[in-house]
Amino acid sequence: MGSAAWALAKRIVQSEQDAVVLQTGDLDSDGLQIADSLKKKLLHAIRRVAQRLGKPVPKVEFRRIALLPEHIRRYGIITHDQKASEATKRFPVEVAAEIDALDPQILRELLTAALRRYMPDQRLAAHDAADEAVREKLRRRARRFAP
Repeated sequence: MGSAAWALAKRIVQSEQDAVVLQTGDLDSDGLQIADSLKKKLLHAIRRVAQRLGKPVPKVEFRRIALLPEHIRRYGIITHDQKASEATKRFPVEVAAEIDALDPQILRELLTAALRRYMPDQRLAAHDAADEAVREKLRRRARRFAP
């Protein structure tokens, strides 16, 4: 498992709070298998980190935010046939679609709505302010290279 997953596991365990992990991905058997694999790996890492730190294992809930079957109808997403793979046996889907087909602004709105359900407004506002500060810094740098 990569260092990002270990860092997340450590952060979750050290928070000593239950956690919600928001997931996005392709709506096909392979995409669902990837999400399941990441979930298992993260839960394993959380158990190991908790054991090493002598802390309790927190409850972790995984919520899929996108791509969902209702998004295909609601947003008119182009679908394709599910390609045969080992994943289709464990994670069958009626219709397959790529998350890349979802308009980025819609994805942002879905994620923001999900974050608002789980994150205190003050903390979300702080993240928004930090994001805006980074965007402004990038704009200033880009202007230096503008013709």
